[in-house]
Amino acid sequence: MIRNHRDALTWPDGFLGGIHAFEGIEDAATILNAPTGCKLFPARTIELQYPREFDFEEMRYAEEFFFGQARLPCTYLDDYDYVFGSSQKLEYVFGRVADKGYRLVGVLNSPGAALIGDDLDRYLQWSGITIPAVVIDKPDFSLPYDVGWANAVQRTLEVIAPAPMPVDEHCVNLVGLSIWNKSWDGSIIDLEELLRRCGINVHTVLCAGATVEQLRSLRRARCNVVLHDELGSRLGAWMQQQYGMPWVRSPEGAPFGFDATEHWLKLVCEAVGVDSAPGVELINRRRDQACRKLMEFSLETGLPRGASFGVCLDASLALPAVKWMHAYLGMVPAVVQVPDESQPLAEALREYLAANGMQDAWNAELDGANPPQAVISNDAIVRRVMVDGKLAAGVAVAMPDTETTEFVQRSVLGTVGPLWVLERLAAGLWTLVE
Repeated sequence: MIRNHRDALTWPDGFLGGIHAFEGIEDAATILNAPTGCKLFPARTIELQYPREFDFEEMRYAEEFFFGQARLPCTYLDDYDYVFGSSQKLEYVFGRVADKGYRLVGVLNSPGAALIGDDLDRYLQWSGITIPAVVIDKPDFSLPYDVGWANAVQRTLEVIAPAPMPVDEHCVNLVGLSIWNKSWDGSIIDLEELLRRCGINVHTVLCAGATVEQLRSLRRARCNVVLHDELGSRLGAWMQQQYGMPWVRSPEGAPFGFDATEHWLKLVCEAVGVDSAPGVELINRRRDQACRKLMEFSLETGLPRGASFGVCLDASLALPAVKWMHAYLGMVPAVVQVPDESQPLAEALREYLAANGMQDAWNAELDGANPPQAVISNDAIVRRVMVDGKLAAGVAVAMPDTETTEFVQRSVLGTVGPLWVLERLAAGLWTLVE
């Protein structure tokens, strides 16, 4: 579990997960039946994570419901709406959104709006819009992010009903990546290149840059491949039951770090029936690149071997991160926390720590006054630990992250992600010997 209450608040809940599932579809819009305050921050962060309009015309979104933002039109509920209902506003906003050329609309109630009892499906019928609409009357408030995200994706697939079609034997879908994952778009580019070298094409990444048409035709892929277990495993099992599509999940977690990426790639190639050697060759090339730099760094500093580290991440990232930093870099885990200990990969992580005599790190306190020498987490936790100025290296591989303008495409997953993490680690650990 995440022991510090401020750290626990950095993990979003299922309500935001549902919003991100809809907003991860390129030609979909999300309507919030909510007060204006529920819209402004999510709309801003979504636009930063997944900008869809590069020639933004401010006046196009200056009208009612949009409030100058291209994302998340909302009904700006007030006191009268909570008494008499929001039917007139909803019917009006449905038409406004449909006029902007979207191919699908998702509608979510805020916690307060869910108490009114508005019949959202009935209002949709009255509005006369012809595009598919996915209604979630009671989003997964206060439940984990992955629950809300996966439920919204499943509801979307139920509405658009992907049809049977001829299967492309060398084609897969990627499942379990959200636009809230840090550098999600760069990770897709990296993983697509890795799979392409092995003769595998990616048809779509469910609700992370996908179009409605790609979701409708997802059954042309031979199988579904899970990236983050929390987000993807339930959907993979559901699509197998619903559509008869096999799915692949790595017991080593997300493809984060060289070993986990290689393991993930070999499982995918085995499922598709192709040779993984071309992709493994690229992974080994990146390994060699890292090894040369690590040798130089170690000769100068004696690090990173022996340095202590802390990890506060979802289990799908925490498991490969701990194994990579311990087995590959020779570092010692001092703190290991995951937000949801019920996840299967969380149990695998705890077993790994116990098998190596490091069980004391499990759920240890991440104390800013006496931190480990490196922390891998999201930026909010890294900065909280850095307040006392005693943390040498902090690497944010998860959201939320500081709002920065990055011109170089980054990834967390795949073959480039480890090199970026090592850069940040080395830059921080240098301060221990300066």
